[in-house]
Amino acid sequence: MRKRILALILALAMCFGLAGTALAEGERKTVYASTVEELLAILKAPGQKENLTIMLEDKEYKLEEGISVWGRNLTIQGTGNTKITVSSERDLVISVVGSENVTLKGLILGHDVPPTITCGMGVVYVSSSSANIENCDIFGCGLEGIETQLSDIYVNNTIIRDCSSNIAYIFNNSTGTFTDCAFYGNEGGVAVPVSNDSQATYTNCKFVDNNNSTLMRNDSGPCLFNDCIFYGNAWGGDNTTTRPDISMDLTATPSNPAAPISPTPTTIPAAPTASTVLVNGEKKSFDAYNIEGNNYFKLRDLAYVLNGTDKQFEVGWDAAANAISLTSGKAYTAAGGEMAAQESPAQAEAVRSSSKILLDGAEVALTAYTINGNNYFKLRDLGQAFDFGVGWDGEAQTISIDTSTGYTAE
Repeated sequence: MRKRILALILALAMCFGLAGTALAEGERKTVYASTVEELLAILKAPGQKENLTIMLEDKEYKLEEGISVWGRNLTIQGTGNTKITVSSERDLVISVVGSENVTLKGLILGHDVPPTITCGMGVVYVSSSSANIENCDIFGCGLEGIETQLSDIYVNNTIIRDCSSNIAYIFNNSTGTFTDCAFYGNEGGVAVPVSNDSQATYTNCKFVDNNNSTLMRNDSGPCLFNDCIFYGNAWGGDNTTTRPDISMDLTATPSNPAAPISPTPTTIPAAPTASTVLVNGEKKSFDAYNIEGNNYFKLRDLAYVLNGTDKQFEVGWDAAANAISLTSGKAYTAAGGEMAAQESPAQAEAVRSSSKILLDGAEVALTAYTINGNNYFKLRDLGQAFDFGVGWDGEAQTISIDTSTGYTAE
């Protein structure tokens, strides 16, 4: 019941959320999240995430609560060793609701709780038109490895292990297709329940040493097993006398090997912004760059021109902590060299900033690059952080910054 309420709340929240900027059909963007804060900032940004790949690093992302995914043609991709864990036994790890063609790939997903704690939720929950899970390792103590309703879900080259209730629960007009998967160490009643209005197909899958009391429900919807191996399960029905190898390579699918995941690039091209820039109606000359379709402004230049307005902010630097501090409402202290725009700026190489960013003392996830020794921030990120208006006149090729209005998402 709690899961149904959760799904309804999420769906309502998404319906009333602000719409994001949609990319042209077929155009795809890749972003990198190296920290939990960056991942959450991407997922919690207003609007549906469309035509987007979120690349994660070869590390563990420790979350206090589960994450909700809302997107169209959205991929969250790890390395095969990328781990996402949740420390609350009362939360799902990932829920995908109201989405289309969402892919989870190369991820290890589960709860990080003491062994004495019983989880009250599953690991992955899907209520979307279509979703794909590839090269993943889904582990308990979650109730179900995967639970899906009103969905078509495709699971390939994936492990589901040590869950406390079901391997996968397919219900409420759903279709589950599992290929080249391994299931072991799971417990509970029915291993793969399918409601009578849904169907599931398992092809070339291995069911090994599961302690579920039965494989399917008596009133199960269609559930087909093609070339599957059963060994050592509590419900019996072994079709081999030799325990099969259940180890799996999660870095590539057998049928379509994935290319090695590229790390965050050390440099990225930055083209000078040719657009006119107006600050409160007055033309200003900035050193600004366009990186992957977004405008980045030198942080101290922007602080300098906004000084004395309602949206002024101070910039500080803590070398020992490798941290940039931003203080809203405080007058800016000039460091020298602000607004020294180049006469003929050339294309430059941008390096993703590794510095922590503190806004009024709290760490925030803002996209920043270092170009020629200076910090450049995405203009709209700063507009949202300090609540000033950012506008674009495509016909006049003009960017406007307005401190008399608040920030409005595109």
